Amino acid sequence: MKKKDHQANQSTAANSTEKTKNSKIEPAYLIYFFLIALGFLITYALVFDRKMDLNGDNANYYMLGKSISQGEGYVNLASIQKRPNNHFPPGYPAIISVIISVFPDSFVSIKIANGLFFLLSLFILFKLFEHFTENKKLAFIVVLLALFNGHFLRYSTMIMTEVPFLLFSSLTLLLFLKTKLDEPVFKNPYFYASLVTLVISYYIRSMGVAILGGLLLYLLINKKWSYALAYFGGFFIMFLPWFLRGQGLGGNSYTKQLLMINPYRKELGKAEIGDMVTRVFNNIERYVTKEIPNGIFSFVKVDYRAEATFGQWLIGITLLALMIFGIYKLKKHKWLLISYLLGTFGILMLWPDVWVGIRFLLPATPFLAICLVNGAYEVLSLPWKTLSGGKVLNPLILG
Repeated sequence: MKKKDHQANQSTAANSTEKTKNSKIEPAYLIYFFLIALGFLITYALVFDRKMDLNGDNANYYMLGKSISQGEGYVNLASIQKRPNNHFPPGYPAIISVIISVFPDSFVSIKIANGLFFLLSLFILFKLFEHFTENKKLAFIVVLLALFNGHFLRYSTMIMTEVPFLLFSSLTLLLFLKTKLDEPVFKNPYFYASLVTLVISYYIRSMGVAILGGLLLYLLINKKWSYALAYFGGFFIMFLPWFLRGQGLGGNSYTKQLLMINPYRKELGKAEIGDMVTRVFNNIERYVTKEIPNGIFSFVKVDYRAEATFGQWLIGITLLALMIFGIYKLKKHKWLLISYLLGTFGILMLWPDVWVGIRFLLPATPFLAICLVNGAYEVLSLPWKTLSGGKVLNPLILG
């Protein structure tokens, strides 16, 4: 009896030691987080611009946030009638209203908050990419690509949704990875947390529905029926108020624009099946030859009026091939990343092809970058792995 008690005590002590060990932050994480924070502070201080950006959307977001903070509801302050807004989702203006309530009449504070959102996104992306690759150094390289990406730096100083959406969408994926799908749905705290951040992502940008599509595809592939139903049902319940409000105001404007041949030329009418097919092929060409290279490497020059050159096709297809190889060679959760990217590009391919620019793709570019970097790493490692049979120390191994 004493022997059994002694074994039980040893087991309890071992479990306690393991929990204490797991609860501690590894020194390596502190170093990486410090380097990311230091890099952010230096670059952000160099690029920060106190002036309001000249594009119209950030002014609209600011005024919508101000209307909420003043208790006037979700209305357009710029219009005399103060009509209810039915174009921009209310998530980001709601965040702005909170900031304004703390720092009244200061749009600079909103720009600074976007910078902090970007820093938090970098921390989350580091943890997320480490899950995918089981390699801290590879994850760190990809985070540096995002940190020094000119597009992200610009949008992190603007009152726009790209960075807040990156924060909540990446947090959704990280929380989803921590959700133990073998446990009962309604006893799983990570399920609730990931569902909330998923809905917030959608209310910040309508593109958030791509995350839902990605999660559902992943769950269906893995035959997690109860979780698929729970995510869909929970999202639907929280999405319904915004949908019903939009229907009462004449329907969602984004949906109407999506169904037009050209949202800027309403006289052309609605798009038919042939128009949609043409749109998809036009979008494929633009994303492969221009948007993806420019999104990951912001120094790439893009002329949207010019036809894609042979060199652009070659570079785009090479990058795409490396990404496909990289996602194939991921250590873990490759189907989650595949599902998320399929959901994102499934929507982007149907987007009106007159809507050009990096902003639609930007939140997904770090996920493309991890595929690209992992693919390049695996290709460069092939000679050593072939010669050594994978047993000899590889000078290219970053893990």
